[in-house]
Amino acid sequence: MKIRCGCDGKLCARWHPKIEAAMRKTAAKARKEGREYKADMTALAGDLATSRPTLYKHAAFVEDMLVRLKAERRRVDGDAARAALMDRIERLEAQRDAALADVMDMRRRVAQVYATLNREAPLLAALVEAPMRREGLDTGTCPLCGGDGTGMAAPAGNVVRLKRDDRP
Repeated sequence: MKIRCGCDGKLCARWHPKIEAAMRKTAAKARKEGREYKADMTALAGDLATSRPTLYKHAAFVEDMLVRLKAERRRVDGDAARAALMDRIERLEAQRDAALADVMDMRRRVAQVYATLNREAPLLAALVEAPMRREGLDTGTCPLCGGDGTGMAAPAGNVVRLKRDDRP
């Protein structure tokens, strides 16, 4: 991606790789220390042995790098601080909306699982009950919990089995 900074091509070809390397190095160091990277133009100028006005000539490239690194620029005046807070609010609201969408999606999936279990439970119980009971009686222990097999007797005669058509 080519960023036009307003300077001639020779300067861009010379400074952009240096700026990118310095910003990536500083960002990696900040993340390694467990803090969020904020671009400080004075520190960046010191790392590159140049002046801030020289970096300002490449402001478009610096902003592009900040987007790539998911970082912010350090701001010093009050209006800039307000703008930074507004940007942060927008980012946090976007994260909240994404998390809320994920939660709603998970709730839909859970509801589908419960609906499927409710719909298929009598069939599953009929398929699983006989083999589990046989295994429990053969081994003398409950195959699910490992307890003694005293509760493995046939179900009581007062249990009414509902057919699939009888359910609401």
